[in-house]
Amino acid sequence: MNWGWKIAITYSLFAIGTLTVVFISSMKKVNLVEEDYYEKEIKFQDQIDRIKNARELSDDFSIQFDALSGNLQIRYSGGEALNGNIHLYRPSDSDLDMNIPLNLDQNGKQVMDTQMLLKGLWVVKISWEATGKSYYKSEQINIQ
Repeated sequence: MNWGWKIAITYSLFAIGTLTVVFISSMKKVNLVEEDYYEKEIKFQDQIDRIKNARELSDDFSIQFDALSGNLQIRYSGGEALNGNIHLYRPSDSDLDMNIPLNLDQNGKQVMDTQMLLKGLWVVKISWEATGKSYYKSEQINIQ
């Protein structure tokens, strides 16, 4: 085999390899951080205000994860009635995200079992309203 054939085979293998990588890459699912991040960027000042409101309540509202029992506990010691939403956000796969209504008992506590969640990093995002103000708090948890 002369050097002309060797060069042709080398270029052909390179082209086939490149096309294979392009094909595999095009089939890979790409998860964005948020589906509608452009709209959320525009409304970001509202989010900053909600976070500021929640920081003012830092002693009244808490998110705690107990790794031993696998329970996520949300507490609110303020006396006002709340309505809100708990968003369990999985950064690596948005298909696993969950929305759960905020439903505190008479002691101001909500306990959730995290056994149904996959192991790894989760972000607990809680949005709620009380006394005419909007609030937001988030915590990262690592389920083992």
